[in-house]
Amino acid sequence: MNRLALILFIIISNVAVAQTDTVSIYTLFRDTTGGRGEVRIQQDPTLRLLIDRDIQISERQRGIKDGYRIQIFSKYGSDSRDKSQDVRILFLTEFPDFDPLRVYSSYEPPFIKVRVGDYRNKSEALEDHRIIVKEFPDSYIVKTRINYPQL
Repeated sequence: MNRLALILFIIISNVAVAQTDTVSIYTLFRDTTGGRGEVRIQQDPTLRLLIDRDIQISERQRGIKDGYRIQIFSKYGSDSRDKSQDVRILFLTEFPDFDPLRVYSSYEPPFIKVRVGDYRNKSEALEDHRIIVKEFPDSYIVKTRINYPQL
């Protein structure tokens, strides 16, 4: 076991010489006498910045989960952006009680799509789809990433 600790120490010390910021990590090495050893790892400060950035991104995406939306428009071509805006306005006119923040336009090459709602399960989406399909007969339910509402 002492041999393993010595090899590990040599490898880490050779790698750590080129780094600048020191972080201490206590690791137990059990040998025949039950002693402890300490390993010091030196790391570049930019590594800490990258880890912090990853944590921030993860916290922002905490409210994004798999769910369902109702797709009311999908088209490609030179006039598809204008038509998607028209469909969006028509939808909000036909359904004034619907939250405008829950009407999403997205570009998934080569299509521009308009989807509505943030539904956690398909049965919730079906309730609104029964009403929406009367005005938008080509609409259908799609599984996608949704924004969970704040509780």
